[in-house]
Amino acid sequence: MRSASIAEEVLHDYQVKAGEEARRDLNQFIANLHADRRPVSRTVVFGHPGHVICDHAKSIKPDLIVLGKHGKSRFEELLLGSVSRYVIEQSLCDVLIT
Repeated sequence: MRSASIAEEVLHDYQVKAGEEARRDLNQFIANLHADRRPVSRTVVFGHPGHVICDHAKSIKPDLIVLGKHGKSRFEELLLGSVSRYVIEQSLCDVLIT
C-alpha cells in the first residue's frame, strides 16, 4: 500500500482495524473448538505472511503447520498460493495445505 502512496494515517487505521478483526475471528475460531483439546495459543503478527509464519515456527518449533489454500478473492488465492509455497519450501516441519 505504501508503494501506492497511501497516507500513513490510512495505513495505520487499516492495520488497527485488520488486527481487531483478526483477533476477533481467531478468538471465535478457538471458542468453537472442543473443550477436550489441548490448550491453544494465539498470535496476530503483521508482515509478509510466509516470513512471519516461518519465523514464528522457528521460535515455537511445531510438529505441523496447517494452511488454507483458497482465499475469498482471486487476489487472495494468488497471495495464499505464494505463501503456501514459501512456507513449504522454508519450514523445518511438516506443512498441511487444506
